[in-house]
Amino acid sequence: MGYFYGTKALQLTLTVSAALGTAYSTDLPGLRWKKYPVLAAGCILSVRSVIVQVGFFSHLQEALPSPKPWEHCDAITFSVAFIFAFSVVIAFFKDLPDVAGDAAAGVRTLAVRVGIGNIFNGCVSALALNYAGAVVYCVFLKQNWPCAIAHGLLGITLVNKAGDVDLGSEVDIKKFYMLIWKCFYAEYLILLLL
Repeated sequence: MGYFYGTKALQLTLTVSAALGTAYSTDLPGLRWKKYPVLAAGCILSVRSVIVQVGFFSHLQEALPSPKPWEHCDAITFSVAFIFAFSVVIAFFKDLPDVAGDAAAGVRTLAVRVGIGNIFNGCVSALALNYAGAVVYCVFLKQNWPCAIAHGLLGITLVNKAGDVDLGSEVDIKKFYMLIWKCFYAEYLILLLL
């Protein structure tokens, strides 16, 4: 529906996202990029942090009753930066729940090579810094307290819940991974405050 009824920006966003998603997960020869850490991360980062953010913003600009040309927007710049950092975490964290399966299948993800604890701690630290940066941005550059409080609460929640994760438990790791995704999608609501 988005392709047939959307703007050119939405059509391009959906087409590029679908092409990269297919390259990421298909079993076609020469593809299945998720087997290769750099290509997998590149797909996740480009789609989540740039293509979707800029593409949907451009779509909204075109879809307005009086279409506007694309113009710089501080909220989109913030969104791309925040979601980029978040997407880096997701790209690294996604392999943690299945380290044993990846190792058995010979898929040498970064988590297989450097260990669950190192990736987990690095991801939690990166998320904490990302949220701290968002709070600073919202308070000092935007004077937007509701946005700062929302980021602060999500950051504190993630850090607190990380302390409860048993890294030997696949169930605990998956629950925390799902929490990361919930916080990721909550960001789209928080962005409305900007």
